[in-house]
Amino acid sequence: IRASKFSYLPDIGLLGGYAYQEGTDIYPRNNAFIGASLKWNLQDMAANRTIQQQRFYLKRQAEETLANTREQVRKDIAKAYRKAMQSEELIKVAIKVTEYRKEDLKVQKDRRTSGLNLETDLLAAEAAMAKAESDLFAAGLNYRIALSELLILTGAY
Repeated sequence: IRASKFSYLPDIGLLGGYAYQEGTDIYPRNNAFIGASLKWNLQDMAANRTIQQQRFYLKRQAEETLANTREQVRKDIAKAYRKAMQSEELIKVAIKVTEYRKEDLKVQKDRRTSGLNLETDLLAAEAAMAKAESDLFAAGLNYRIALSELLILTGAY
């Protein structure tokens, strides 16, 4: 925009020279000269007004894009933070579930050795324990992914 404002100024040039002639005695043989040149194109002034408006609108568009990008990054950071906090809570729940399943498995093993339940009950408890452990690992993985995403968005990675 600043450059397009300077385009309204005329082009100014300085020139100088030296001429030597022997053709006529009316003019001096040695002639030095200096001068200035001023060029101002009125047609370019109209075109420059259009260019100046285009650049002004491009600047406004860039400012709006910057504001939009900043807002989007803020929203992404808030989303990643919420996801990390949710994953942290899921880890706590998965730890409790794993502890409960471990106790249930111990109870089922004791009942099995006492002959109070079937092999299928023991296998079901072992499967539930394995599922609880896999849920705990999945929650830990989700937490690490959310934390990495948050670090990347904040530029701390």
